[in-house]
Amino acid sequence: MTKKELQSVAHGIAQGLSVIDAAAALGVDRSTLSGRMKRGGFLDTVAAAIDTPAELGVEAFRNLFDGEQHEGERKTAYLLRLDFADAVRAAHADFFAKLAECTRQQAEREKVDSLNIKTMVEMRDRNWKKGTADEMRRGLDTPEKRKAYRLKHGIKWDCAGFGRWYEPVWDAKRCTVEYCDHPDSLCYWREIYAWQRAKFGYSWDDAPGKRLWELNGTSPPAEGSRDALLPVTAADAQELAEAVKAGADYLTAARKMAIRARARNGTNT
Repeated sequence: MTKKELQSVAHGIAQGLSVIDAAAALGVDRSTLSGRMKRGGFLDTVAAAIDTPAELGVEAFRNLFDGEQHEGERKTAYLLRLDFADAVRAAHADFFAKLAECTRQQAEREKVDSLNIKTMVEMRDRNWKKGTADEMRRGLDTPEKRKAYRLKHGIKWDCAGFGRWYEPVWDAKRCTVEYCDHPDSLCYWREIYAWQRAKFGYSWDDAPGKRLWELNGTSPPAEGSRDALLPVTAADAQELAEAVKAGADYLTAARKMAIRARARNGTNT
């Protein structure tokens, strides 16, 4: 069989085709293909014919390795698919080793991002209630002074953070909308948004970043949009979260964390 024919068989098996359907796809009779499949090492040959399991496509790849018998799938086709999955794993061991490492790294990134988001929620909440470093330097030491300044000049947060999820500055209009309260606190959010747009030409829902309570549980940001000071390992992220929760200044704690991380990695950049 040619490589192209073997690849066609591979795609058929991965999709759960029976011997009859796989034979029809190749244009050969059932007995011919069945006889080939009974030869020792045939599935190994088919598995080796594909350059990478990724070429099967997302759906066929998932179908091949899910281990479940699918609705309408014949028992013989199901068992054939299980055997072929084992053959593909053996023929492309490096691919699956890299896949496992990528999966591990992704899980680590998601854990780190989750911890970092919680840290920044903590910091933003503290900034809004007690003032930012910028506001402290300006002598805005009471809620009244801070509100008056924010409604005129906006607010500069203590950390840049996660790009669109945590923008470094809110302008005066954003602060104005954040401070305003709808006369009827029991109305639906869509009514509040409509009222804010009518009053200010802008609403919470139109904001470029998420409100404080929306940050929890968000998806990780795109690569390159994080604050460079944010930790990149779960251990460091946990340590920073605990430090900030205990009252540490974000920038001071994050800079110390970044310095230690560079020292561990043997870099000075």
